[in-house]
Amino acid sequence: MRISTFIFRGGGIVVLALLCLTAVQAKEKTHFEFNMSYLVPSQAPAITLRNFPLSIREVPLHDDDGYLSGCPDAVSPLPDTAIMYRRPTQYFWVRVFWTPWQFCGIGPQYTYMSYFQNGNGEPGGSDSPERYQQNQYGTDSRGYGTSLRYYEPRIAGSSLGLAGFVASPWLHIFRIPYTEAVSDRRKRGWLVSRLKLGGSYDLVGAAVHVESGYDRWGYDQTWKELELGRVNKRNLSLTWEVGFSGADDDPLTIVGQVMYVRTFYRLEGAHSLQISPVKDDLIAFGLSVYAL
Repeated sequence: MRISTFIFRGGGIVVLALLCLTAVQAKEKTHFEFNMSYLVPSQAPAITLRNFPLSIREVPLHDDDGYLSGCPDAVSPLPDTAIMYRRPTQYFWVRVFWTPWQFCGIGPQYTYMSYFQNGNGEPGGSDSPERYQQNQYGTDSRGYGTSLRYYEPRIAGSSLGLAGFVASPWLHIFRIPYTEAVSDRRKRGWLVSRLKLGGSYDLVGAAVHVESGYDRWGYDQTWKELELGRVNKRNLSLTWEVGFSGADDDPLTIVGQVMYVRTFYRLEGAHSLQISPVKDDLIAFGLSVYAL
């Protein structure tokens, strides 16, 4: 682990912990925030990986293709090349914040990014733009009766991390009358709004697997699969919240959120493997419920 990474992680935890401990000393009521946010998949980057190790590219000649042993492009290691992922079809996170005071919170985060992938044995695998493939002539053209040798990365969808925020005071815009369901009493809540500055980082990133093998008659046969590292994400976000807050004896607050998110990507434990882009900017939408 690099010193800068350690400082980023440790410093962030210390700052958030101090803020929250200061809030506890103020004897405020402890709240929890339940948050789910959806990032627009069309904005997410198509991740590119390069510098794949030789061990995954040395795909031997298929047993049924022995007559091609004299063709150099049928037996030599597959060349290294950039592999472009498709954009994810789902991208969201779920957070539970402990908010001992209303201006700060800290808690765990679960992130899910779903990339389109062709699994082992599924037809049409070689048509995926996420893989490198080669026939006995050194091209990617599909023929008849011989195998296409290929390699292709796959990234697991889930990661676990830690998130936190600091926020401005609630702005009470105007009162909203409503009826309490149990006692049928008239009460008055508030339309509220505020800004939040947040951040998160992955403690357990998404695993990067690279699969190599053969495409025969449109079906994949796996030769080898290796885990080459993990993709860790760091997020910085600016959030605008607006929603409804109950009366003083009704602590429930429900808000909608619009977020600007900058994400930094880092590939850890991957040795020669490299990832790009290293950062991107996204728009996300969320829903939070604050409760005692």
